[in-house]
Amino acid sequence: VVVNFDLVQNKHVDPEAGNVSWMSVFDEGDLEMQVHKILGLLPTLILVLSNLYFAVVMWRYGSNSSMIIHSSYLNPWICMFLGTLVLASGQFSRSHFKTTSNAGEAFLVLSIMFLMNEVDRDMSAASEFTDFLEAIEDKTNSRDENRQIEASIRGVPKPKEVNKTRFWGFGGGR
Repeated sequence: VVVNFDLVQNKHVDPEAGNVSWMSVFDEGDLEMQVHKILGLLPTLILVLSNLYFAVVMWRYGSNSSMIIHSSYLNPWICMFLGTLVLASGQFSRSHFKTTSNAGEAFLVLSIMFLMNEVDRDMSAASEFTDFLEAIEDKTNSRDENRQIEASIRGVPKPKEVNKTRFWGFGGGR
């Protein structure tokens, strides 16, 4: 942002700053011009590093902890990791930097959208599982209530709770 909007007022700004890849940073040249090239590439580097961390975290979640577990590590949760790798690889092309850089960013956005579908599917599965558990709990509670009602109609007293300490012989009994 600093380089692209010329916020650094310097007469020796490299005209290639913001339009060249990481490979051109290692070319010989004035140190000041190299700094401007690095400043132009720095936001994408920060994006790649942070996305790489989140991609690995999401991939591990999808492979180990999600509601829908896949049998292999090559599963749909890997897509953000692949998108980040494509973005990073697009930063190293010398001759077609603008094309590969923009294609990498587009691929990353598409991979994030695909991952959001997986997250949505996982959240739906978690919601369905929660509904299932609540239905079982309601059925169990209603069954216990029905038994108590039937017992009171027949005049059968409620079963007494067993004193577990006496049952195991630690209650001081007889």
